[in-house]
Amino acid sequence: MRPDAFSHLAVTAQTHPAGYAFHKYWSRKPHNVVRAALQACGVGPGEVVLDPFCGSGVPLSEAAALGATCVGLDVNPVAVLLTSATLQPPDPTRFLEFFGALLNETEREFAPRYAVDGQPLHHAVHATVVVCSACQRRVAADESAKRGRIYTCPHCTGRLAFNLENLVATRVVRVVLADGNQRLLDPAHEVAAANRNQHGGVCDQPFEPNARILAFRGMRTQDLFTQRNFALLTQVAGRIADLPADVRPAARLTLTAAVAQCSRLIAWRNDLTTGGPAWTVPGFWVPPLHLEMHPIAHLRARMHRTHKGFLHLAGMAGRGPHHRVDAGDAATALTTLPERGQVAVAFVDPPYGDSVPFLEFSSLWNSFLGRVPDPGLDLAVSNRTRGDGDWPSYGAGMAAVAQGLKTVLRPDGKALVTFNNKDLRAWQALLAALQQAGFRCQGAFYQHPAVVSAKAQLAPDGSYVGDVYSVFAQSAEAPTDDLAAVHAAVQQALRAATSRPSDEALARVAMLAALRGNLDARLLSSVRLLRGPA
Repeated sequence: MRPDAFSHLAVTAQTHPAGYAFHKYWSRKPHNVVRAALQACGVGPGEVVLDPFCGSGVPLSEAAALGATCVGLDVNPVAVLLTSATLQPPDPTRFLEFFGALLNETEREFAPRYAVDGQPLHHAVHATVVVCSACQRRVAADESAKRGRIYTCPHCTGRLAFNLENLVATRVVRVVLADGNQRLLDPAHEVAAANRNQHGGVCDQPFEPNARILAFRGMRTQDLFTQRNFALLTQVAGRIADLPADVRPAARLTLTAAVAQCSRLIAWRNDLTTGGPAWTVPGFWVPPLHLEMHPIAHLRARMHRTHKGFLHLAGMAGRGPHHRVDAGDAATALTTLPERGQVAVAFVDPPYGDSVPFLEFSSLWNSFLGRVPDPGLDLAVSNRTRGDGDWPSYGAGMAAVAQGLKTVLRPDGKALVTFNNKDLRAWQALLAALQQAGFRCQGAFYQHPAVVSAKAQLAPDGSYVGDVYSVFAQSAEAPTDDLAAVHAAVQQALRAATSRPSDEALARVAMLAALRGNLDARLLSSVRLLRGPA
């Protein structure tokens, strides 16, 4: 690769094709941008490509299509399952046949539980019921008074908190039948008790307490569902185990991709006239008025989406059993990989500091796989109550991963890194780890996404958009202390703009200049535009 040629890659991001869109896994990179970056690093037939945080599997899938042999690692069970199935897709027709029959059988069995006056239910609207701490009376969300965002008891004006931790029951206030007819129910309609103290079997897993994602002490998977929905989904999970081995991965991915829409996490707004049911809030927040969707409808829709996805993947080059995806945290797994000194390119997309605790968010999915690993294995900054997800441990984890990469890469191997963050501590941890392991940047560019995420739209001031792609190789050259080059790049951007760029855009220019110039990570905090929480 010509010096700094990587910095001049110009690719317009495309939306995900069917093979990368059948599951809701977080933070997929644009496939065409990933492929262009891999090609720029020399990936082709016969090369070994490693992804120690393989996530959705898109980078390894694109590397496989270029003829590479792929090795993936991830601590997240659903990521291992998804990447494995992407690299070795099942027969789409067999999946559709067996999983479709499973859904038909389950629907017949559960039909009486979803019948309203003999008609099948499409969805119901539930009002959360809590106990007023002042007068000890039960109050439903739809009968409380509200001032701004504050709910008050209609009996004593005490303040109410309609959150999942306080939920003792729900009251169905409206049902919509499969034929579209609606029925409003009177306030005396039967109240359904919460699921707590029920036994949900292998799918009922404990959640690690974390205020940031609204996971409270004692919270379990079943708390996020009505009793009948959780029973149906648990039944589907159990029956998947009896399917032929070659279709089980696709069936399990279909189930995990559908469970959020079948949970209490879906808000009821404007009678669904301004958007369909979706889990968009970054946490396990149960709205005071929430939907209970019939799971079979969502499972069928997701089944057809999965089928379409595997049709696409089956037509891609490079699929097959010669690839390998292992479960394990990167820092530990890299020390035991048999591909020591054989990897041509490592695609490194590490957790972005405290931006998204991927493993903890995935607890909902992993519950239905019967596997919720220790979040402490995840390389992320987290608000877990036990306090093991802090910035020092994140930096130490990054350093261990960088040292591991050094041992598995060939002498001429490259680390292709994607990263972005508004918190300078995350950038410092990443760059310090790479520089201490002897890696130096050979080029970097910024990539705008094809679609801005819902998270970024909900919190535009606190969320980054897009990614910085950078390529690193081993070098004896020392990092530089040349801050002047960074300041010069910012001044040039100001002169070239017709109006003053945003602070975020200028910070991006500064970071790209720091990367391309191999600025010592310890000096990042000296760049005014890059100052973050410290």
